[in-house]
Amino acid sequence: MKKFEVLKTIEFEEWLATQPPKTKVIIKARLDLIAIGHFGDHKRFEGLIELRWLNGNRVYSFLWGHSIVVALYGGNKMRKTGTSGKRRKLGTKSLKVHEPFASKELKNPHLVAETLLECIKTGDVESFREVLIAHLMTVNKVEIAKKAGIGRRTLYDLIDPKKEFNPELSTISAVIRALAA
Repeated sequence: MKKFEVLKTIEFEEWLATQPPKTKVIIKARLDLIAIGHFGDHKRFEGLIELRWLNGNRVYSFLWGHSIVVALYGGNKMRKTGTSGKRRKLGTKSLKVHEPFASKELKNPHLVAETLLECIKTGDVESFREVLIAHLMTVNKVEIAKKAGIGRRTLYDLIDPKKEFNPELSTISAVIRALAA
């Protein structure tokens, strides 16, 4: 899988700072996974990459060269909000490097557990998996498997992008309980 460096504009950072904590978790999880080559639900048009979520959130980015993705701005298709009206000429001085798997939100097990439950409530399976993968990249997976009372292999299968994501409810429940403990 190809790896990417993710850069963020100041406008994107400002927009993201205004979002609720669970939204930040979902968006940062996707940016983390882009760094390892997983773009998730997205659409490419006119040189842009539109990252899409079930709840209507959108992040617009583009590929710069062969291995750099720049997050330009975000918004919500349902609420018609975002930073798209504030676009300026892009300069490299206004870019910040996104450090994958380092955000405080994705390291917060209680916030991650709440976000996973929200994904279940809204039926957003893709975001559920992305948040779970991004969080598990920041913690000791063996410890989580022990707390959850599931096999280590089961936990690794949950986050393996090559495997079908169709876990049993008891497995999901055990993992969320372990995160919230």
